[in-house]
Amino acid sequence: MNILLTGGAGFIGTHTCVELVAAGHDVIVVDNYVNSQPEALRRVEELCGRKIPAYTFPYAGHHAADLCEHGGGDECRLRRLCRGQKKE
Repeated sequence: MNILLTGGAGFIGTHTCVELVAAGHDVIVVDNYVNSQPEALRRVEELCGRKIPAYTFPYAGHHAADLCEHGGGDECRLRRLCRGQKKE
């Protein structure tokens, strides 16, 4: 199953991401990195042994519900919404 994980670079998000990947899910992370660092996702990738697609959601004051309403189910639309700010 494809899972959109908002806040995936934070403490709870990184642990959730590891568990979801271990359970066989494909995870896409969206985070604004206000309370986290991209380095956390690099560590998750090391633990999981694979790349985790991650996008910056640059809009201050928006919530996860806004993201899901406007593009969470479609990765192409998600990319446009996040203005191509994919973290490598």
